[in-house]
Amino acid sequence: MTEESEAKTCKMCSMEIPATARKCPYCHHWQRWFALQNPQTVVLLIVIPLLTAYFVLMGTIVRSPFRQWEQFREHSQQVKIIESTMEFGEDECGPDVIVVGKIENRSSVDWKDIRFQVDFFNPQGGVFDTGQQEAYT
Repeated sequence: MTEESEAKTCKMCSMEIPATARKCPYCHHWQRWFALQNPQTVVLLIVIPLLTAYFVLMGTIVRSPFRQWEQFREHSQQVKIIESTMEFGEDECGPDVIVVGKIENRSSVDWKDIRFQVDFFNPQGGVFDTGQQEAYT
């Protein structure tokens, strides 16, 4: 390794290595970034294009079943409360008030995750918490 043509300096550790070395025998640094044995080259040529294709495909698959949110205002005349009643009872915790209602949907939208809100007011006009649960059957 006395001639310059037979030796070169490692780019990472500055040790003298054979001129034909692709990888430093001391620090194991790849001497050429674009070498087929270099793991970075494998990532660049194989893994990144595969991941890109995967994410493009998944974005298409995941997005396709979902519609844009429907604006309820456009359908407000087609969804109506057709009946509402209150039932009174008592269980082991005390008196109960149960609000029972029926809603009719005449719109073309198959509404999902329908939520209801009922506000109860005390005699002073304040809203009080009744510990409602979202129990679906």
